[in-house]
Amino acid sequence: ITKYVSSLQSVDYLVTVDIDDESVSTISNKHFKLDLNDFDEDIFNQKFDFVICRDVLMYLDDIEYTFSKLSKISNNIILLNSY
Repeated sequence: ITKYVSSLQSVDYLVTVDIDDESVSTISNKHFKLDLNDFDEDIFNQKFDFVICRDVLMYLDDIEYTFSKLSKISNNIILLNSY
């Protein structure tokens, strides 16, 4: 997904987030190690056009809490879940 999104002409800047250091993306402009169960949305000093969450729902302790935080940094949240 990261490779595809980064190839789009309309994408100037890409930030990736993962709880696992092994998943650091070399494609993105910036990478954060972050636990979506407990994060401070203020670490992002800007709003994002889109937030794409792939295969994370089953790991969230409180989905409502997490998405209330994510909605403060973007109005467009895309959920992809293969489970």
